[in-house]
Amino acid sequence: MPFKRKTTIKKPLSGQKKRSKGFWRVFPGTLTVECAVVLPLFLFAMVSFLYVNEIIRCSDIVCSRLHQNARSMAVYAYAAGKAGMTDVGEGAGRLAGAVISTAAAGSDVNATLSREKADGVSTSFLRSKVLENDLIDLVATEEIKLPCHVAGMGSIKVMDRARVHAFTGFDPTGQPGRDPGEDEEIVYITPTGTVYHRSRNCPHLNVTAKAVDGAAMEKKRNRSGGKYYECEYCRKKGGQGVYYVTDYGDRYHTNVNCQGLKRDIMAVPISQAGRPPCKTCCK
Repeated sequence: MPFKRKTTIKKPLSGQKKRSKGFWRVFPGTLTVECAVVLPLFLFAMVSFLYVNEIIRCSDIVCSRLHQNARSMAVYAYAAGKAGMTDVGEGAGRLAGAVISTAAAGSDVNATLSREKADGVSTSFLRSKVLENDLIDLVATEEIKLPCHVAGMGSIKVMDRARVHAFTGFDPTGQPGRDPGEDEEIVYITPTGTVYHRSRNCPHLNVTAKAVDGAAMEKKRNRSGGKYYECEYCRKKGGQGVYYVTDYGDRYHTNVNCQGLKRDIMAVPISQAGRPPCKTCCK
């Protein structure tokens, strides 16, 4: 009688899955290898994100102090411009000279970075310009060190800037060499006017509209004896029997808010008026 070998087939326990016989198989230690690859990348991404916030924080500190210093310099620029005229001016000028400098701004920025514990940040103000064309232009270039080298780069450069105009007043002549004590007469003009005015209260500048009945408009005259004509701005809108006129104008208006009744007054030096004087206020 031939010998028969008895084989026993083990069934999987309840809840236990059979191993796949395909390409994907579960090997011992697979999770450890995955963690060894993914975890460093995840930590690097998190550290990079946090350090981006640190870079933004340092830039915000520098930018805030730059604007504060620029505003202070703009105020002290007036004292610097008046230095030497009086004893008080000389003292103010010396104080202004100590404030209006890139060294003073750099010292303040670095002190603030130190107080805010922003380590690894170096600043440069070589691009800054002070009182050039009456402008204060503070430019800070920060070099922020990274916690580790990335693609051969160990630091990141960030530039912040604050630019303001110094409070040195306005020279109406536009001539830098002109003596500020020689004041030129200021007159008043309008964009559509044909004359200049010496008085801001000239009736041609301070117009008062009066309502006139449409039936009497044909015989109505202004104070100069002139006739009123139809306004070129509001004539297309049509009237309702009531028109608006001024004492010295030569137009009647159908709309009290017509731009012909408004005056945009500008104060300019008399040398830039470019028009004859007003016969009412320049007698």
